Amino acid sequence: MSERGGPIRVRLLEHRDLSQMAIVHRSCFPDDLYSGLGGWFLHRFYRCLLTFPQTKCAIVEQTQTGKVGGVAVGSLNPALYKQIIFGNAGCVTLSVLIGLFRSKAVRQAVKRALRSARRLFHTEGLKGMNEAGIPTAKGPVARLVYIGLLPEFRGGGHAQLLLRFCTDELFSIGAQRVAGIVQAHNVPSLIMHKKAPRWNLHKTDSKQFHVWIDRE
Repeated sequence: MSERGGPIRVRLLEHRDLSQMAIVHRSCFPDDLYSGLGGWFLHRFYRCLLTFPQTKCAIVEQTQTGKVGGVAVGSLNPALYKQIIFGNAGCVTLSVLIGLFRSKAVRQAVKRALRSARRLFHTEGLKGMNEAGIPTAKGPVARLVYIGLLPEFRGGGHAQLLLRFCTDELFSIGAQRVAGIVQAHNVPSLIMHKKAPRWNLHKTDSKQFHVWIDRE
């Protein structure tokens, strides 16, 4: 597929991409806690993802320029966040302290984190599926953690490519289901999952949907 500036391809994240990932993450997920912790932390975050065998990080790249335009992260590891936070405790502490003084966005992110501290330590979104009446998976369940595109990469089916690539990678390491949670106000993500073949949506309440796909 093509985009202004050249053909597009989807591939796994590599070390050479790390310098771009802070920009991509903060643009795609501006309200995320990790965006609030700043570029230094995000660089370490994505570097950690490269070392976790149960985690897959896919990117959309403009092949002529090498520009990264989007990212999708999925993991079979339920303690993914916990490992990253505790494995980089010094970086996290310093980033929070600096941000509290310099950035309103960081202060707001920290407040949100304190209100829902469990998000720091768990790959959330999997335990509530049975309670919602969703059939139990036939094997390990991977969590779709992030998926997002820069504005100039949206449209043209790039989100679908990214979602399918990341899902296939998770299936390749043993996942029998890939699942996630989409907030009801995130209309673009809901549309993406509705259009994606074989993805299921289940509204749990007025604020969010469970989304999932089972391996064939």
